Amino acid sequence: MTIAPDGRIFITEKSGKVRIIRDGKLLENPFLTISVDNFNERGLGGIALDPDFEQNGYVYIYYTTPSSNFNRVSRVTANGDYAIPGSETILFEMDPLAGTIHNGGAMLFGADGKLYISVGDGSDAGTSQRLNSLLGKILRINPDGTIPQDNPFYNQATGKYRSIWARGFRNSYTFAIQPNTGKIFANDVGGENFEEVNEIVKGGNYGWNIIEGYRRGQTAPENYREPLYSYSHAEGCCIIGAAFYNPQIATFPQKYLGKYFFADYCNGKMSVLNPETGQVESTFINGLDQLVSIVTAPNGDLYYLARAGIGGGSVQDNTSTNNGSLWRVSFTGSGAPFISVQPESIILPIGEDAHFSVLAQGKAPLSFQWQKDGIDIPNADNPDFIYPNVQLSDNGSVFNCLISNSEGQVTTREVELTVTSNTRPLPNILIPAEGATYAAGDTIFFAGQANDAEDGALTEEQLTWHIDFHHDEHTHPALDFTTSISSGFFIVPQVGEIDDNVFYRIYLTANDQGGLSRTIHRDVQPLKTQFVVKNRTAWFTNKYRWKNGHDALHHDQRKRYPPNNRCTANAVCRRAAFFFQFLE
Repeated sequence: MTIAPDGRIFITEKSGKVRIIRDGKLLENPFLTISVDNFNERGLGGIALDPDFEQNGYVYIYYTTPSSNFNRVSRVTANGDYAIPGSETILFEMDPLAGTIHNGGAMLFGADGKLYISVGDGSDAGTSQRLNSLLGKILRINPDGTIPQDNPFYNQATGKYRSIWARGFRNSYTFAIQPNTGKIFANDVGGENFEEVNEIVKGGNYGWNIIEGYRRGQTAPENYREPLYSYSHAEGCCIIGAAFYNPQIATFPQKYLGKYFFADYCNGKMSVLNPETGQVESTFINGLDQLVSIVTAPNGDLYYLARAGIGGGSVQDNTSTNNGSLWRVSFTGSGAPFISVQPESIILPIGEDAHFSVLAQGKAPLSFQWQKDGIDIPNADNPDFIYPNVQLSDNGSVFNCLISNSEGQVTTREVELTVTSNTRPLPNILIPAEGATYAAGDTIFFAGQANDAEDGALTEEQLTWHIDFHHDEHTHPALDFTTSISSGFFIVPQVGEIDDNVFYRIYLTANDQGGLSRTIHRDVQPLKTQFVVKNRTAWFTNKYRWKNGHDALHHDQRKRYPPNNRCTANAVCRRAAFFFQFLE
């Protein structure tokens, strides 16, 4: 599973469906249904969202092709909660499989923007060490399926084998990439004796099928890397699930921040590993029913998928189960308040209002009290606080907020208000003009300038642009924040939201030398056309006969009807046509 920037959770079902959970509810219709080989451990196994998913809608999937005996990485394009029919683009295909187990399939984008893919040995252990096989490897490719030239074996291997990033794995079914460091930790499911957590490095060799677990006197292969952590089958039998706890907003206690979570499919335990020491610090959850995936959500929650089913690794169990469930783990703790987002220092010109805010959690109800220079401000008792009409006498004032409930009290950091006699700059959007419209595929050009009372005309280095695509109550980024240009353009996609309540908003921000800025925007609305869809269906009874095999029904359809090539009382011939009438 993976989580979209808007909070939707995309989950693969092994039989070939991708499901979406939105706002805590499983949507009735699948995002995608694709034909796969679902026998034993094969099927639809991996999913990843493009780093620019909000702009391009790209969803990457890893699945076993039906009747072809190999795994494939493809890309489909999302349009809301559905994949666009016919949008699948095949990016990369693996080597033939020797068996129906050790399928791999985890995929993640790294900090470098490359797609990392884990591939199992396909039950042929000897392939893991070879550079002329993709099996038993972790691969690294570009988002378009091409191979980066800085891959470690690019000059040593040929063709698709240049994609190999690391080797020596049995079945690295799950791995995780730490957001702030880019570290890659991959679990490797062991054979007879040991399970492993490995820190993946460029060109590393992780031992299989020569070494399993920690090295015990074996002759190590070239570039061998010892497991960061390993445990024997006296403790479990199948390492699974991988997630670093580095959310955008941390809600778990500090001791979990930056730690690595993994589980064992058999013993039902989720454990917490310290990535610096390589030691397990605690058992986080017990009693899990065949966990297969762990994901850290941006809001600080932890999600895990429990597959359930028969258990024991039988072919019947591996092929199918309808007992899977998604669980969310949230931290409640003692209920004492804690701060998720701190207020920020600001600089303002004379006469404007100062806006401060804080985000806090804890047992309800929470009480807020803002202070200026250590003194309570009357009626300033909300998370958001406005200090009106600032003057030069307020320059250098320090603000903070006390947050309390029945379980305790906490205070924010102190932030400073800077008030200046400087004035804000005046940006001006030259194009597009007011009232501009767009259609799919159009190129929208934009240009602007800015002046400042103190600095005069501002340079393009002092200008910043960004564009949002508005859809109903939310937005998607159409152009990331771009500085140091006075003009530019973007191309409207041919495929996008099908709702008619959409438009583009172009923002221009000017920044002067005194630290002040001003942002303006201009909207570009869609060019709309009204049309009526009419449905006309013609039915033909047993009087209808074929005419020289070239009638309105295609002659290939004759095989759907009786051998005498005519429609009988028990067979209905149907023609349907759709007509579009466009209205000015």
